[in-house]
Amino acid sequence: MTRDVALVTCRPLPDPDEDEEALLAALAARGLAPRLVVWHEEPPPRGALTLLRSPWDYARDRDGFLAWCARASALANPLATVRWSTHKGYLLDLAAAGVPIVPTVLLRRGKGAGLAAACAALGWDDVVVKPAVGAGSRGARRLAPADGQGHLDALLARGDALVQPWQASLAAEGERDVVVLAGEPSHVVVKAGRLDGDPFVASPARAVEPAEAAAALRALAVARAITGDEGLLYGRVDLARDAGGTLRVVELELVEPALFLVRHPPALAAFADAIAARAAALPAEEAAPAPRSSGRGSAAPHDPGEGTLGARCPRCPEEPLALVRRAGQVIEACGACGGLWFDPGELTALLGVHRPLDAQPVARRGLRCPRCAGDLEEVLFPGTAGGGERGPPRQGLRRLAEASGAAGEAAWDGGLGQVVGAAASRRALELVTEAEEARRPRVACPRCGGRLVGFRREGQALERCEGCRGLWFDPGELSAVVGVHRKLDLEAGRPAGLTCLACGAALRTTAFPGTEVELSGCPACQGVWLDGDRLEALAAALRPLTGDAAPTLQERAAALAVERDVLLDVARAPSCPACAIDLEPGTVARGVKNERCPGCEGRWFDAGQLSLALGVVRKVSLKGASPADARCPRCPDQALVAVDYPGTGVAHQVCPDCRGAWLPSGAWDGLTAAIGGAG
Repeated sequence: MTRDVALVTCRPLPDPDEDEEALLAALAARGLAPRLVVWHEEPPPRGALTLLRSPWDYARDRDGFLAWCARASALANPLATVRWSTHKGYLLDLAAAGVPIVPTVLLRRGKGAGLAAACAALGWDDVVVKPAVGAGSRGARRLAPADGQGHLDALLARGDALVQPWQASLAAEGERDVVVLAGEPSHVVVKAGRLDGDPFVASPARAVEPAEAAAALRALAVARAITGDEGLLYGRVDLARDAGGTLRVVELELVEPALFLVRHPPALAAFADAIAARAAALPAEEAAPAPRSSGRGSAAPHDPGEGTLGARCPRCPEEPLALVRRAGQVIEACGACGGLWFDPGELTALLGVHRPLDAQPVARRGLRCPRCAGDLEEVLFPGTAGGGERGPPRQGLRRLAEASGAAGEAAWDGGLGQVVGAAASRRALELVTEAEEARRPRVACPRCGGRLVGFRREGQALERCEGCRGLWFDPGELSAVVGVHRKLDLEAGRPAGLTCLACGAALRTTAFPGTEVELSGCPACQGVWLDGDRLEALAAALRPLTGDAAPTLQERAAALAVERDVLLDVARAPSCPACAIDLEPGTVARGVKNERCPGCEGRWFDAGQLSLALGVVRKVSLKGASPADARCPRCPDQALVAVDYPGTGVAHQVCPDCRGAWLPSGAWDGLTAAIGGAG
């Protein structure tokens, strides 16, 4: 049978694709049926292997492009990689994993930033300012910091932006573009450092040097670990040498890279063979997944993209999943069959217990993941007879709630109830019941009744109204976004005339402490609603430094913003609270990132990271906490307080402002032992 292969492109092409005709001919010579598909003019092909080759205008409508890709039946490279790597914030993920990158500052859309002052603090006098979502160097300009504010402001009015120091080696020796095909370095093309408006100039291909191969493979290994995608068919890693001789990643090109195949004929043949093998491995009729967009829970670290939550039921492909809120979690439910979809971490948070789903799958049922369209595997929740399907990264879990009424209650109480107790079992049953009754297409906006869509900010999955543009924050999310925690006196506020999305209580309006910015919050669960542009106004109110001897609320918030958003990975590392030496990035259980002291071996966890690493969610009350002789690595001049982690007797230290946690040497092992014994 002839296999269809769709090569995705755009028209008109902003630059010629020198490989287009040669690749079409090579694929046809292998018995395939290749054709060009213009993504913004045609629907995704069904039943074809789909390769993103030259859609070089995707940056104009990234959300639309991702939604188009999500409907493709067999996408290479996989969707999670496409979503992650179309926003250059991925560079910060690489740096956090220890990959050398060109020093990078990521600035968020709508946030004011003083370019000259920030660059002076970093010692940069020659910088490149470019959009975080872009292709072909469009919008990338080399500027003196004193002359670049206007360009930066223009970029931030439209989206996120990057600031990087200009690398002198780009002018002296060029950028080294390492092409990797089917996991193996193929060849290198040296490209002149290119900015907006510059002509494309590249050398003939040459062999890959060992140092280049090692740098490229290391970056791609981290990319696979972050996205969970093992099926990378092609990619390009762009490297530049710094003043000290280290090869640093300039960009990862995993969506639509120029591969320079005609400059290295063996690569053309190898790539065509790899495509033919991938196409031959597809099922006889590759069913296209139902339409969906890039949604909450499926974006990778540092992806601030926005998208709808329009997934469809794996069991009932024509049925859209409705949003259902329970215990602070927004999950998705099918109103037809009552099935529930949990994004990574949501089932753990709901039930209050973590069990790794690493057992051998029981069976395959021909169901597809609503997020990435991969095959779901049926598994048994450890220690129970309760089944579910897990997606390819083995993180998403769909609980098939096919029983109802008394039978359903007995199934839950006899299964998960044995592990997590009757209270969690009842919560699960309530959620099943609510899912069976859910017919509304979305959780509605409390202000105008409009549709809420997913929105990422500072690593938090928030919800924004498509109509009035208001934002909903679950408890703790606003503190994480603005970088400072202040208890809201909501009981003293005036009635807002709005209803809490989490618990249905009446919201009350008050000003955020220390500012004149008003918000509406829930006195019962501390959820928060912000109208329109109030988030930007609040961030602006917390930004300026006052210069007083004692840090104010605004100073601490500004310092956090600088460290997290401006100086990340290029400023000095945060210092150990115990011995004042620089902390080093690391990971612990479940791949959770943290920072570790190489001296005393203590560990620092930012807000929420400790719960993710332990696999349990327990509220840490600071009532009765005692002062600790240590300072928070994140908040200037903020002392930590000592308190036992609930239910363990293991002491740790917490920052009252940012809620980060410091675990002295041995405390991590003590906590994991105590949690494991209790679980």
